[in-house]
Amino acid sequence: MTVLLSALKTMIALITALTGLINSGGEKEIVRLYANPTTGYYWQCESDAPEVLRCTSRRYETEDRGVLTFGDTVVQAFTLTAGEPGRAVITFRYSKLTLNGRDVISTYRYVYQVDSGGHIKLLSKT
Repeated sequence: MTVLLSALKTMIALITALTGLINSGGEKEIVRLYANPTTGYYWQCESDAPEVLRCTSRRYETEDRGVLTFGDTVVQAFTLTAGEPGRAVITFRYSKLTLNGRDVISTYRYVYQVDSGGHIKLLSKT
């Protein structure tokens, strides 16, 4: 049973890696939002149509200040990668970690269109 479970996990990891390679050829868009990660505040990125537009990476941009100190505000940058043509709503939720989970403080919705050439166009932002 353990060998079967290990083989299944390996297959899932391989499929995930191959899917990422296949879908990584589209145009990319970077969305930058201010964040305060040292105090437990952070952004989450979610796509309603990941086959059209996916949140493929996120990073903190610290303006080469080196080490963050408590309370520092930084830019959290998300890379969105186009897949197949269509429309996608990307939702960004600014949350704070709490003992009971997370409290959502703010929500932004970006509506994008991806054309057959893999080009990304922002349609609206709320």
